[in-house]
Amino acid sequence: MQDTATSGVTLLAYFASCEYAFRIPELEAIADTLNIPISIPFVTDMTSTPFVKVVLPSHDAARQIATRCVTLKGFYEVWGEGNDYAETKEDVKRFIAVEKELHKRCASESFKIQVEAYGRKLNTQYQKEARDGFIFLDFEGDVVMENPQNTFHIFEDVGEHKPNVQPPRRVYFVREVYNFFFPS
Repeated sequence: MQDTATSGVTLLAYFASCEYAFRIPELEAIADTLNIPISIPFVTDMTSTPFVKVVLPSHDAARQIATRCVTLKGFYEVWGEGNDYAETKEDVKRFIAVEKELHKRCASESFKIQVEAYGRKLNTQYQKEARDGFIFLDFEGDVVMENPQNTFHIFEDVGEHKPNVQPPRRVYFVREVYNFFFPS
């Protein structure tokens, strides 16, 4: 394993594979092969969630690792997170107050916002309402469904095999850094 990354960017890794025991070792092995320092400050029970935060030197380092990783869906820059939508929105507001230039740049570029839940399917109306809850971001760029300059995601972590009425245990609002299925 690499020496711990002492500074860098904290990203959310979202895994696609059900090979739970392979996820973290794969990330560490690829980072080691590429000589990229990686830190995983808090590893949750990877059998109950596909999400884990990692610290890498840069977005480019994340892309390098992601292109070789078979269990990873993507890396995402966290703009906000919480135990529910209200906490997540407040966290996003704090983020954009600090990261004013990033928000200003992203707000003027083309974008799309996707809504996804781990542990259940979401209907179109629910997804629309979730997106509408982030209207305060004042994105002025064009909504572009194919190849926008920025893709944002709202991820709900519900847990495996939960009923549709189960509220999420974690909600993330993130900006895509690298998505395996739609690499930029």
